[in-house]
Amino acid sequence: MPLLDTDVMIDVLREYPPAIEWLRSLGDAPIILPGLVVMELYQGTQNKNEQAKVERVLETCRVVWPSEQICREAAAMFA
Repeated sequence: MPLLDTDVMIDVLREYPPAIEWLRSLGDAPIILPGLVVMELYQGTQNKNEQAKVERVLETCRVVWPSEQICREAAAMFA
């Protein structure tokens, strides 16, 4: 399950060919987005049309909200 960040999703939303090709290469693998990435994508919209485009893309993704404990465990890996 690929976990995508904001930069990749922006390229997908802008329909950047290499990003679209890479995304298609994943086949049926479910796309996972951290909730903060979703918030950043909405924050970056400038009008209702862009917001609607984000919503359409998000329909194909699973949004996850990591718990505080999971974030602490992830940070501890690099301590």
